[in-house]
Amino acid sequence: MNDQRNPAERNVWEEGYRKMVIENAVIAVAPDHAPAFEQAVGECVEIFRAADGCLGMALDRIVDQPGRYRLLIKWESKAHHAPQFWESPGFRQWRTHVAHFFLETPMLEYNEPVENYF
Repeated sequence: MNDQRNPAERNVWEEGYRKMVIENAVIAVAPDHAPAFEQAVGECVEIFRAADGCLGMALDRIVDQPGRYRLLIKWESKAHHAPQFWESPGFRQWRTHVAHFFLETPMLEYNEPVENYF
């Protein structure tokens, strides 16, 4: 692909977007517990903000499946999430706040950005 951006833009693009790993967790909770789950996740933002290598997080509600969510957490590398975050006190705090909402073990995948078209 012929990159038409100026060198400064390319540097930001390559060092930011393309080098991160996105943790993609699908989480199922009881629909009647959804508001409390959303609140609990919001209360954990500072845990992730303080985690080494965490670049951001978002929680999306899956529209056609009540009680299902997609949690997207941006990490500098997969190792920043596992094992580093998993072995931290922050992970234990996170699990204490939210694990009791889970109907099943969340499905976890890691995405590596390829291109952001628009």
